[in-house]
Amino acid sequence: MENYRDKNKIAWEEAFNERSETFDKTLLETIINNPKKLFTPSLNRIFDSMDSKGKALGQFCCNNGRETLAALSYGFEKVTGFDIAENMMDFANTIANKNAMNANFIAKDLLTLDDSFNNQFDVGLFTVGALCWFDDLTTVFNTISKTIKLGGDLIIEDMHPFGNMIAEKHHEEYDKDFPKNPVFNYFKDTPWIETTGMGYMTDKTYESSVFTSYSYTLSNIINALVKSGFMITHFEENDVDQGMIFAHLTGQGLPLTYVLKAKKIK
Repeated sequence: MENYRDKNKIAWEEAFNERSETFDKTLLETIINNPKKLFTPSLNRIFDSMDSKGKALGQFCCNNGRETLAALSYGFEKVTGFDIAENMMDFANTIANKNAMNANFIAKDLLTLDDSFNNQFDVGLFTVGALCWFDDLTTVFNTISKTIKLGGDLIIEDMHPFGNMIAEKHHEEYDKDFPKNPVFNYFKDTPWIETTGMGYMTDKTYESSVFTSYSYTLSNIINALVKSGFMITHFEENDVDQGMIFAHLTGQGLPLTYVLKAKKIK
């Protein structure tokens, strides 16, 4: 494992340890009572259009397993989640076991998956905030392609690359009078290095361990998928913030989220 991923593991596990007291309770209630609420309207439409009965889904960089477990509500026979954070995978396995859900969670660096996972999944899933943790998307998609059956689908929902041009409220470049103005290079090829914490799990701010993330253009994403044996069969963009970063810009005509579905063809 490269050094940046070691450090990200520390920061990611730290973020989960900093979560608020109500975070677990709210999450559990949603998983049990209204699991589809954990998916955006775009993802719900995609899953509604699929025949998931008897099939297996793998979610990569699955966070605390919330969406992986929610996917069972679409009829998947079994779901598996992978994440580098051991405490998150322990949490997710506990929920699955207590509620007799056919789910398994594995604490593992995604890029170290071995051949035992080959051809295991009919559907693969990445949700918001996952791909930015890797410095090479072709390597990521090549690894994922091995786990998906020929003819299977990979679904990705993520922040739109355009968002990497916009300053977040904690950035020096943020201008409250012109929050929509692009201030960063769309083609930025150096990583983001931050210590501001991952605050969406908590109601407090904290100084975090160092974590490193990367920006991608749409062409980076599309070309990496094609090189890895996928054919894009669905693509959409919308102006709704799903990353809990640009909520103040939702509905203002900026591309904030994209959703795509790609079929493994080789």
